[in-house]
Amino acid sequence: MAAESPRADASAWCRPLFEGTQLSMLVCDPVSQEILDVNDAILDLLGYTRDQLLAMRLPDLYARGGQEAGDLGPSACRLHSHARRIAGADGENHHAILQRCAIEHGGRDAVLVVLQDVTRHVEAEGELRAIQKELHRAQALAMIGNWIWDAASDSHVTSSPEGYRILGFRPEDTPVSTAEIYARIHPDDRARAERARERALHDPDYKYDIEFRLIRPDGEVRWLHSVAEVKYDAAGRAVKMLGLVQDVTERRRAEDNVRRLAYYDTVTALPNMNLFEREVEDRLAQ
Repeated sequence: MAAESPRADASAWCRPLFEGTQLSMLVCDPVSQEILDVNDAILDLLGYTRDQLLAMRLPDLYARGGQEAGDLGPSACRLHSHARRIAGADGENHHAILQRCAIEHGGRDAVLVVLQDVTRHVEAEGELRAIQKELHRAQALAMIGNWIWDAASDSHVTSSPEGYRILGFRPEDTPVSTAEIYARIHPDDRARAERARERALHDPDYKYDIEFRLIRPDGEVRWLHSVAEVKYDAAGRAVKMLGLVQDVTERRRAEDNVRRLAYYDTVTALPNMNLFEREVEDRLAQ
């Protein structure tokens, strides 16, 4: 007995699988996209009757504003996926991945379409994006950004939008090498920042917590406060740093202004008695 062709009629060898699976399936014409057959699973998913679906074309299922149909011609014999919004009988939209492959149905060329409902995943991703947007907004208001440094590449591989803004880089600049970061640190603070980083990478008990000045591309000098935690592998080697950076320029300016008001005469700008007494106390203490 001759072996059956891999493209045998779906009504013969595929029927038990087509009808018995919990996967939502339909068969349609590759040219007109008329729906030729459906299984019970897709009826349960979308809420249509069999007769209703058999009177429709595949694009009729796409929710208003959804993507247009892809090519269902001969090239569809290679399995591929497209995300769609599918309208149910009650008007509810389902997010689904459509997988297609060419088959024969009733002695004619046809396309088998499998719908995988991913509505919960899409909704979860939407909620996650909303949370990320709120987080980014909160970071912008607090002028705080986060960053990740990778030991293998010796570069900052990711940062939040506010982190990029504070450091004076763009998201498309990723990854940003350590050398590029330190090139922007004020020369008077660079060595101190490098020492703090090296100590953090080699001393697990050391807490990376440092303030330094950064010179932005437009020449403006900003005061930054950065804290980080180092992650080590099983051998005790540093593999990454997870950090936060905050623009504290306004705080430093306020502190400098308070110090100036406390220790210098507002008219002559000369040191006052408060500064003299503090200096005397410091010298006596030494």
